[in-house]
Amino acid sequence: MAAEGQVGARLTLIGKAAFLGGMKEATAAVTRANAEMAASTKASTDSQLKGYATLAEAQAAYRAKFAQGAAADTAALASVGKKALIAYGAVAAVVSIESLKVASNFQMLTTRLHTQAGVSVRAMNRVATAARNMSSALGTTPEAFVNAAYHPLSTGLGAGRSISITANAAKLSAMSGSNLDDTTNSVTSAVKIFGGSPTRAAAVLNAIVGSGNMKFPDLNAAIATGFLATGKTFGIGLKSSGAALAYMTDRGVPAAQAATHLRMTEALLGAPTQEAERFLGAAGFSQTSARDRTNAMAQLL
Repeated sequence: MAAEGQVGARLTLIGKAAFLGGMKEATAAVTRANAEMAASTKASTDSQLKGYATLAEAQAAYRAKFAQGAAADTAALASVGKKALIAYGAVAAVVSIESLKVASNFQMLTTRLHTQAGVSVRAMNRVATAARNMSSALGTTPEAFVNAAYHPLSTGLGAGRSISITANAAKLSAMSGSNLDDTTNSVTSAVKIFGGSPTRAAAVLNAIVGSGNMKFPDLNAAIATGFLATGKTFGIGLKSSGAALAYMTDRGVPAAQAATHLRMTEALLGAPTQEAERFLGAAGFSQTSARDRTNAMAQLL
């Protein structure tokens, strides 16, 4: 037992010595690592400061380099801003030029009312004012309004009725998609031939389109043939002419072609020619009886 105790004591001493030796070696390793790190840091700093006599010079050089970079960035931003300003100026110039063109065109169209349509300067200015004030609400432009108003004014209708005709035509045009100039010409024709208010004439024309197989551009083309004026000559009113046109278009005849046929038929029936008398006689009529019946029907309608 004594021998075993001695062996144990010796092993304990050996283990303690090994532990202390390991700790000494570890401490020495840490010391060496710290020394190497310090040397590396000093070398890196020396490399960065190489070429400068003092640390102050190095800091000054760094600040100068930073300022140079900032100046380059500022110049680049200024260049971008200048380009943007130039582009904005170019856009503004284009807008200004287009605005001048529109203003010049409006002035030309307005002046034409006096120089070619023959209206007074006062009436011209009245129509121009109405165009500026009303066109936006009517879905058109002042230039288009003045251009369309040329038609009623050139027929001798006054400024007030011409403005009303153009305004009603603009409503029809916005509602149907028809050309404002052509629609104004149609309303002008109806008012000039049959009289009455522009509002009523526009309503009748719209009803004709609704009762026949046609669109408003088709009716404009039909009125352009002159069949309304021919019908008026022989006592046929706007509603009657429109009803005949609607009847024919419902049966597949294009509006302009139907209007041409109606105009020719009315001329043959109403004109005192041998050919007209022959056609009327074959139908059991005479020229006088046909005219009387036509007038009576017109009055009834």
